[in-house]
Amino acid sequence: MRPGRVARALPAQLWAGGILLLSSMPDPPGGRLADVPHLDKVAHAGLFGVLAALLRLAGLPPAWAVAVAGAWGVLDEALQARIPGRDPSAGDVAADLAGAVLAVMVVRWLAARGRGAGYRDGRNGGPTS
Repeated sequence: MRPGRVARALPAQLWAGGILLLSSMPDPPGGRLADVPHLDKVAHAGLFGVLAALLRLAGLPPAWAVAVAGAWGVLDEALQARIPGRDPSAGDVAADLAGAVLAVMVVRWLAARGRGAGYRDGRNGGPTS
């Protein structure tokens, strides 16, 4: 792997490590999110949305960025099953995936806006859809 690619992937790797670090804590910071209905799902969507966006910016294709973020969400929940006081949840994985999909869409939209009409109509090597 070229040094430039490693450097581009480093933020995503650090973010993913941070997610696992939070998951390994019996009482993570912000652990009271469960006291507000559905706020934990918003937090999951945000955390995994950032991961997917960082993966996309590192050069992964959109579907791969979502798939890797989703797999990381499953791993996150599997880890939580082994931590006292933590409970795995399929709803959390769904929120992880929703956040990842939304983030990849936002990255694509921002890239299209930044490149102007040449990006949207296929000129300058940009996608046509």
